[in-house]
Amino acid sequence: MALKQKLNRMISAAALCLALAPSQPASAGTYGSAELMSGHKSTTLDLKVGAELAPRVGLFLRNISTVDYKNKADYFGFGELTYNVVEGLNVLVQAEVSPASGIVPGAGAEYIAQVDNLSVYLAAVGTFANTSSPQVELIAVAGYRPELTAGLKLVLNGETFTLVGLEGHIFSAQRIRAGIGIGQFEAGPALNLTESSDGVSYDLGGSVKVNF
Repeated sequence: MALKQKLNRMISAAALCLALAPSQPASAGTYGSAELMSGHKSTTLDLKVGAELAPRVGLFLRNISTVDYKNKADYFGFGELTYNVVEGLNVLVQAEVSPASGIVPGAGAEYIAQVDNLSVYLAAVGTFANTSSPQVELIAVAGYRPELTAGLKLVLNGETFTLVGLEGHIFSAQRIRAGIGIGQFEAGPALNLTESSDGVSYDLGGSVKVNF
């Protein structure tokens, strides 16, 4: 029953995001997305919201909630403030939240580029959960959305996250998406991968996403 309730809450949250999504894209100062990914091992709701607070200053929030089919729930979230140094390059400060680590502050830089239908995001963030053993997060995201026909796009997206420390590699995760896009909506097959000292794990399924 608890698992069913958690799944219902996640699906209801995604449905609410879909219902409240505007019929037109958000203004240039705000943006976001809600993605529901259902795999053979778990279901994940990924929420993103960003806003321009002032000229050159931005706010970005992300929350990833997961529940598997053994009734185990987990989440990871962060908020970051960014300052635009030059076009495409931002410095940032952030705070991450997770059950395993609590609140973890960090600082770093990010680079964003858009060339025709190709988008690229790169970031490096130093975290300070343990000052005696500093860690660095490396993030890379690439998306390709060419138009197939009027109103229909091909959607290809890959995201990789790597955590390294003085001892070397600690943890990695990848999120791979493919499918079609119609207006604000995207859907298709999805694959989540993780690599750690416990080995390699994967979750294969499908996803539905709305951009707003």
